[in-house]
Amino acid sequence: MTQNFTTLQIPPPALALVDRVRRIASRARRAIGISYNRTEALLFDLRHGTDTRGKTAAANMGLTGEGALHATGYQAVNEAHLSSVLRAHDFPAGSTFVDIGSGKGKALLLASRHKPISRVVGIEISAPLSAIAERNVTAFERAHGRAADIRVVAADAIEAPIEPDQNIIFLNNPFDEAFLKLFLDKLDKSLSEHPRRLWLLYANPQARRLLTDVFHYSLIKEHAFFGPGRNIAVYAKGA
Repeated sequence: MTQNFTTLQIPPPALALVDRVRRIASRARRAIGISYNRTEALLFDLRHGTDTRGKTAAANMGLTGEGALHATGYQAVNEAHLSSVLRAHDFPAGSTFVDIGSGKGKALLLASRHKPISRVVGIEISAPLSAIAERNVTAFERAHGRAADIRVVAADAIEAPIEPDQNIIFLNNPFDEAFLKLFLDKLDKSLSEHPRRLWLLYANPQARRLLTDVFHYSLIKEHAFFGPGRNIAVYAKGA
């Protein structure tokens, strides 16, 4: 006996309605995520007397030359997001945390409170943002004391040296893929000259394949967070 099964056909108007609902839900999630992160940023600054919130477009960062062409702008990382990532991984005692494109310095302040980290360095190409970061460090340490040495360097990350003790690199999507490749080339040279285990914390990871397929970093874990562009992927490389 042969049985005939018919495929359920959803009429085009119903498909269009489903698609519309999905788009509305996606926009709603994005709006809620943005609102949540803005509220978090405001509360962070109110608690600590700092100025880290807001977005700064690359065109408003006072940049010239190649940096102006490849920078993506500034937006601070969420406190809960970065803190949970730092707690989730066993970094060795005495680690040095480096924020590439450190902006107003929020990640530096957060990293300085994690015990395995003894030194924190921010590399920021924008002189105005670096000046704000310096003031934020002063305000934060005045409120909480100094837990780790924090240094802000106003420099191009492609030109600034990578020091042998620097083993945790944080990138909050600071520049486009072309500049990221130049920076990863420089990291590879540092690892070759000073072999060590290096962790790369990549927030809003837009160029995942460049890290894994070209530079052969191992993905340890991608931490998913609520809000657009808020994931942080943790990679490792070296001895």
